[in-house]
Amino acid sequence: MTKTFLTAAALAFATPAFAEPVTVIVPTAGYDLSTPEGRAALYDRAARLAEKECGDASAFDLKGKKAVRECRETVMTAVQRHAAQSRLVDAAR
Repeated sequence: MTKTFLTAAALAFATPAFAEPVTVIVPTAGYDLSTPEGRAALYDRAARLAEKECGDASAFDLKGKKAVRECRETVMTAVQRHAAQSRLVDAAR
């Protein structure tokens, strides 16, 4: 299943680890990404959504475990990049 990540700003990211597409939507509205607290709250929410949407695999399913880990890492990387990009845009204003 191909995992796709979307923020409210329509950032899309996919990983080829899964057979069917699943969308992870992490709303960014309401988070002050210019503060460490705001970013931490967004990352916490993204981690919970990634855990839910990427699922889990049996301890005996090593390929599945790897796919789940890569899915979660992809979501978190995309969220962190989006937050960093938002901070750069805000700083340029």
